[in-house]
Amino acid sequence: GNNNTIHDVPVTGNRHIIKLDDADYITLDSLNIVSLATGFGWGVHLTNGANNDSIVSCTIDNSAVTSTTVDNSAGIVAANSSTDLNAAGSASNTVIMNNVIKGGYYGIILNGGTAAIDASGNKITGNTIQDFYSIGIEIADNDGITISYNDIHRINRTAVGTFEGLGLNGDTKNSLVIGNRTHDTHTAASTQTGT
Repeated sequence: GNNNTIHDVPVTGNRHIIKLDDADYITLDSLNIVSLATGFGWGVHLTNGANNDSIVSCTIDNSAVTSTTVDNSAGIVAANSSTDLNAAGSASNTVIMNNVIKGGYYGIILNGGTAAIDASGNKITGNTIQDFYSIGIEIADNDGITISYNDIHRINRTAVGTFEGLGLNGDTKNSLVIGNRTHDTHTAASTQTGT
């Protein structure tokens, strides 16, 4: 990508900037992916069996998004819905490595299907996930995910919600979580009510 910038003003029916829909063996490398909207921004959306894809050394910037609605913004999303971040997903063998992800409600959310049959072998490593509203990394119904050496913080975020650095939910199993650093959850926050 040569650090070229892709930007958009996402709207309710098209919240993504880049969408990989049943797209396999795609590599996004060294891109700046920027939402210019205040209401919506899904930086990269993996959907409908987008497998064996890589997102490497990119900057995904949702800093302009001021909405605090859960489904409106995330850096990287795996869900089989264009409007529901928590919908079942089906992305396997995805590599998310050495990215900087800024802002949004979520940093990364990867969903699988019931019993973790549709999301396996995913890797999230070496990323900086910063200044999100509430959740850094959320994993649901994944099998064999590796989450390693990520730096998760909200050092510059003034408006914050309840803090969750990294969460494994649903039928997630056979996971390796190692060497992640979570810090500065409320450093610049204008209120300390988020936990």
